Amino acid sequence: MKHFVATKLQQVTLFKQNLVNHVMASETILSEMNNKFENLTLTESEMLNNRNKKSNFTYIDEIFGTDIHMYNSLRLMCLLSLTQGLSYEEYNSLVNKYLLAFGYKFLYIFNNLVTAGLLVQPLSPKLSLTNLGNFSERLPKWQNEFQTIANKLKQLPSKSKHDGTSPSYVFNSGYVPLVAVLCNVLLTSESLLEVLKKLSALSELKVGGAVIERLKEGFKSLDESLSNLTINSVLDFGCCNAKSLLKTMKTDNKLNGFSLKPRTILVFLIGGVTYAEVAACNVIQTATGSKIIIASDCVASGSDLMLANT
Repeated sequence: MKHFVATKLQQVTLFKQNLVNHVMASETILSEMNNKFENLTLTESEMLNNRNKKSNFTYIDEIFGTDIHMYNSLRLMCLLSLTQGLSYEEYNSLVNKYLLAFGYKFLYIFNNLVTAGLLVQPLSPKLSLTNLGNFSERLPKWQNEFQTIANKLKQLPSKSKHDGTSPSYVFNSGYVPLVAVLCNVLLTSESLLEVLKKLSALSELKVGGAVIERLKEGFKSLDESLSNLTINSVLDFGCCNAKSLLKTMKTDNKLNGFSLKPRTILVFLIGGVTYAEVAACNVIQTATGSKIIIASDCVASGSDLMLANT
């Protein structure tokens, strides 16, 4: 008994408290959303996988007319815009409904969301000789950039792969947060070359650290780049574009063997981290037997993102 109290009791108490918190959170969600929760998660899953856009838009259109919360409808509009896109008519219809519900003083919100990259404003459907060449960009697509990248990074697991060990559980087994994908790739890859191949879909990815020191020969230093007023250089503030580095490593035998087997990762997210991202990283941490340290300037949620633009 003394051994149990000294070694196990505190852990059991912590598990019980976590279970109580989980149950209370579930009850709060159910009491707040009633029977809307299942419809909401289904619609979000359909949007992520680019299915049934018409019914998804109809659902959001109804939310804009019935939901009294300022941010719920905006979050769904942003998600639909990024995953399946909005036509010019659909975009204006939702904006008008929002302004009628909450007031025209909030018109600036949509410009802020577009500027932040959370909302895509569609082009006018009017055709002219100047914009006729861009007409094909407004046609419906089977996959947009979001689905293309998400599928390459395996962020959208199939239904047959749903299990309790997948980090996608934080989004109803429908989506794996990008930070969890990055951590999993780093912890399961044998070399940096393997990491770059797995993450080749990320065009804006940059790499820094010891491997960059080996690349400095033959590349312009930062001081040289600044003195020559060269904005787009291979090395950008001590970092290298991942695609450029991948090409170099494929041809350079010295860099090809750059081994990588970390057991501890420090992740810093600028602009906020969500509890879902933390939970997904905990799953990766347990599955790989490693340690993931997450730091950020704040803990954020979808409503916080909307609030920041209002």
